[in-house]
Amino acid sequence: MAEHDNTGVVCDIDEATLKTIVKNIRNAKERASEHTSEAGSLTKTACEQHNIPKAVLTGLTKLAKMDPTQAEAHIAANLKLWHMYGLFDHVDIFVGDQMVETLEDILAKLTNTQHNGPADEDAEALAGMVA
Repeated sequence: MAEHDNTGVVCDIDEATLKTIVKNIRNAKERASEHTSEAGSLTKTACEQHNIPKAVLTGLTKLAKMDPTQAEAHIAANLKLWHMYGLFDHVDIFVGDQMVETLEDILAKLTNTQHNGPADEDAEALAGMVA
């Protein structure tokens, strides 16, 4: 499934594949002393195959390495600062609709988690952001 970010870039990847890629990159970086270039190669390949901006995948990989509380705080701080900086003020009419849909999907998942409990550990981590 293709998803657009606010830059108009299409990320052609599903959730399971994305999680596998991030896990593989994290594992490679943990073995960096032995395989310095493996993580870079995995990142480059994933970005090329799935049309993911490198900075986005690198940032996600760093978040995935953090403990859930630290990652939640980081995500919340980014959203707040992006909003304060005005990055959501002038959203392109076409790309913006996709961003709004993504934010609505996230909020719906968080709301469902608050009412019904987490469906999995990812939902549980996200639910902590709203509490």
